[in-house]
Amino acid sequence: MIAGEDVGVTAFGKHPGWADHIDDIPIPAPELRRVRELLYARGIRRVIDRGGWAELPDERRLSGFDHRFLWFLDGAAVIGRMVRSTDASGRSAYPFVMCAQCPAEFAGWFVRDGGAILDRLAARCREISESEGVQAAVREADEQLRSLRSEAEEPARTSTWTQDAADGQTPGRIGVYRILYQIEREMRAFGAGTKGSSAEKFDPSARHIRLAGRGGDAGEELLASAGFVREHVAPGTAVLAVCSGDAAWCDVIVGELDDAALKPIMVNGSGMRPASEEAYELDDAFRDRADAAIGRSIEDLAERERAGLERLRRATGAMKKGADAARTKGLGIGRWFRGRSG
Repeated sequence: MIAGEDVGVTAFGKHPGWADHIDDIPIPAPELRRVRELLYARGIRRVIDRGGWAELPDERRLSGFDHRFLWFLDGAAVIGRMVRSTDASGRSAYPFVMCAQCPAEFAGWFVRDGGAILDRLAARCREISESEGVQAAVREADEQLRSLRSEAEEPARTSTWTQDAADGQTPGRIGVYRILYQIEREMRAFGAGTKGSSAEKFDPSARHIRLAGRGGDAGEELLASAGFVREHVAPGTAVLAVCSGDAAWCDVIVGELDDAALKPIMVNGSGMRPASEEAYELDDAFRDRADAAIGRSIEDLAERERAGLERLRRATGAMKKGADAARTKGLGIGRWFRGRSG
């Protein structure tokens, strides 16, 4: 059973019931507040205000917002809908965003049952013109999700997301090789790749990869895409998967979200190919590393995650102790750590 404080539903963005951006619907959890800040305030609004999507050629740009997302963030799984909308004045540049959260370990159950709640919420809010009605609909969706938390049960997986992709027709093993090559090349800052890989210098900014859909519904595609990438980056890394329309592809963003990383979500299939279709030159050494990654079992990944989260816990504890000591001594945290390392 999931604790009541670990689930919640909220909404933000633009809707005809408000004169401007929504700012008075309660946000019941810190993870959802971060979603509003990172995805909407510092992400979507900045891209739109800076003309990032308007500068795309018409033939490469999606016609509007019709997106779903799954975000593994700070130990939570956040699902959401972004739909085209307007404010009371008819301005239509910004979407209406609905999202919900639960603990990450229940993501599979959550995408199915929580996703259905968000779908009903989206349908209701399309028919409502007054802010009070939207607020009531969001409260009802939040209550529905909380009432279902006692039924949360995550089915056990018998194979990894990477194995499923390699064994399937889409993208198949050569497609998985290409995906793993792009992950290794672009995401070393997040623990991707091995000591045998060639990249030496990297920066910690958010990274993007596009993965082809596998023919499932949107929820299945989001789970598969986010799950695949999470198997190849460090435990605890933020991973956001976004799909639009018929979920023919998913855009996956790793790391701290910013407006630049969001730009691809409005690029259509003509404007960007999935990683599995990129004709990379793959040498034998890389193929051996990729085969080893594909061969890792559920148990291998579980042990890797346990070890990674323990390292993260120790590092967080050390930072907290350092901050406490710095405050006690009246030092800045940087000066305290430099003194310790000297």
